[in-house]
Amino acid sequence: MLERIRHLIGRFPDREDDIRELWQSNAAFESLAHRHSEVSERLHSLSGQGAEPHRETEELRQRQVALEEEMLIIIDQSSRV
Repeated sequence: MLERIRHLIGRFPDREDDIRELWQSNAAFESLAHRHSEVSERLHSLSGQGAEPHRETEELRQRQVALEEEMLIIIDQSSRV
């Protein structure tokens, strides 16, 4: 479990408890977190190759931000309940 959400917790350490809870209780959040993990791993892989393919890297970063925004909405909604 932690492996799948470690990138997300690294980005939002102050929301770790919320992330862990939602990962276990919210299927939509779990799916977004899984996709975020895959994108983060791909970005990390590309950065280790030296010359980064700029277009793919930029598309992945944009996807990562969009996923984070969706997850933050879920986190904020869950903390209001």
